[in-house]
Amino acid sequence: MIQYHTHMEDKIVNTSTSKKYFAKSASVGLGFLLFLSLSQMFHYVDESGFNASSVVLGMTVLVGAVGLGRILAKHLSVCTHEHTDDVDITFIVLLVVGSLIHTVFDGSVIHESFSNGVGEGVGVLSAILFHEIIRTSILYRIIRVMGFKKSLALISVFGVSFLGIAGGYVLGGFISQFHEYESVAHLVSGGMFIAVTTDLYYYIKHHYGKVSVALVILGMVVAYIVGNFGGHGE
Repeated sequence: MIQYHTHMEDKIVNTSTSKKYFAKSASVGLGFLLFLSLSQMFHYVDESGFNASSVVLGMTVLVGAVGLGRILAKHLSVCTHEHTDDVDITFIVLLVVGSLIHTVFDGSVIHESFSNGVGEGVGVLSAILFHEIIRTSILYRIIRVMGFKKSLALISVFGVSFLGIAGGYVLGGFISQFHEYESVAHLVSGGMFIAVTTDLYYYIKHHYGKVSVALVILGMVVAYIVGNFGGHGE
């Protein structure tokens, strides 16, 4: 039996077929998350005009996020000792807050597009929903592979996505006042996803032996296609 977290009640049978499947799906998810993270951080640097301070800040956040991810991995994903629930919550909180920031601005964009006309609104809504369906499905799979309960995975992924988009749409007019800070929000969100991605990388290496570079690249390609569908980029 595989017990992905030592305190989890639900376990997954360790057959060679299931282990290969989980390893492959986790590697694709790793690539998807990596591209999502880096694209959000690049968005910040790009919007800031590629000046020295924005590049330095971006690199600082990147290095700090990787360091945080390594700490999480050491005490959560690859540990051999029992750990308390608050460590698990740290991983979920990073994922939830990163996703919430990501989706709130998506919701405000939907609000703004509908104010410009139904046609434009439907187009933007369709693009963002397509992007979210793929993104949340992959995130959900990652969380389940790492052993978190189904109820927690559903709430922290699909629930947060709905809450963020709906909240962003309802508060669209208010949030639009803060669009000048959107690039900073992307940087923060990207940093949180980088920490989660780093943790996932060490988790895969510890539990499955290696990370498939080809599947990571595939995940990045999927993220690129999804992120640019209908002109909706990160």
